[in-house]
Amino acid sequence: MTRPPPPTPCSPTSPRAAPARHREQPARDLAWSLWGRTPLLLAAPEAEALPHAWQHLLARTGKTLSIPVLGDPLPFVTGAFEAQHEKGDAKVALILGDADDTLLLAREILESRIDEIIHVPYPDGAVGYPAALALWYFGAWVAAYLAERYGQQPGDLPVLGRAQGVMSGEDRAQARLAAPRDDLRRTNVLKDWADDQDVDDVELDEDEDDRDEE
Repeated sequence: MTRPPPPTPCSPTSPRAAPARHREQPARDLAWSLWGRTPLLLAAPEAEALPHAWQHLLARTGKTLSIPVLGDPLPFVTGAFEAQHEKGDAKVALILGDADDTLLLAREILESRIDEIIHVPYPDGAVGYPAALALWYFGAWVAAYLAERYGQQPGDLPVLGRAQGVMSGEDRAQARLAAPRDDLRRTNVLKDWADDQDVDDVELDEDEDDRDEE
């Protein structure tokens, strides 16, 4: 898989980040760098909400699994890839916001363990909530472009809406009746099990189950 040079750093306030532009756009470039990889999301303790927010954006919009590394990152980065360095293949670390001394050390360790580390800093001069909001907005565009790369719609899947409805107190039986059956990917356990066994054995087991019920 050929990739362009990594966008380091990515500035969410650059004029090039305008959605109407198709070349040299940081959000699209970062989405390309994340495509086919598992992002590790890191941030300083005072910005711990950013990994949560980006995980939500990448999952819900970009249909991409990411791993937020919360708390002290050093136990994770020094242990998770130590025994088998190949486990770092197809992974990329995103350092969101300002990097403190701990994150800089974590970055140094990860450089020998995973594919790539990309720093996504705050906009120049931005601090506090406005800075975090700018990175959230930037992450939303990254997630949208990821969905585009995967050929997926960036909107919510129908099953998510039904699950949220059930959790909010809607009638569970009605939610099940209204659920389209073609997207729940149900597995016929008995059939799959029978494919790996002798048919007579499966029928014998069913007879035994009937006797148990009697």
